[in-house]
Amino acid sequence: MRVGANVVLLRVIDAPPADVAWFGVAEVMQSEAMEEAQQLLNSYAAIVKNVGPEEPETLIRQGEVAAEMFKLIEEDEDIAVLVLAAGSSNQGPGPLISELGRTAGTYPIPIVVVPAHLSDAELDALS
Repeated sequence: MRVGANVVLLRVIDAPPADVAWFGVAEVMQSEAMEEAQQLLNSYAAIVKNVGPEEPETLIRQGEVAAEMFKLIEEDEDIAVLVLAAGSSNQGPGPLISELGRTAGTYPIPIVVVPAHLSDAELDALS
């Protein structure tokens, strides 16, 4: 935020399984996933608003996370850096970080992975 950048918050949800397309179950599942995603994005947007003056943009997409992130970056030429929060599990990287590690060289922008153990003061010092 100190560099005057805008923030885009992206949440990617799974498509409902094909075998629940009957009786509107797929629509209910999708609606619930969208609502949950919007609530999560709203909570993160409130945090971003406390850090800087700009209103963050929130987006919800459906599909595979890494593919949707890549599509968004390709579509929006104003996105200059991809910043991801690392998980705090000691079981190794999750599927997203593993996929990005494999495909990072194909992204047209830098990717930053922020360790989960950093305090707010340490994050502030880095920014």
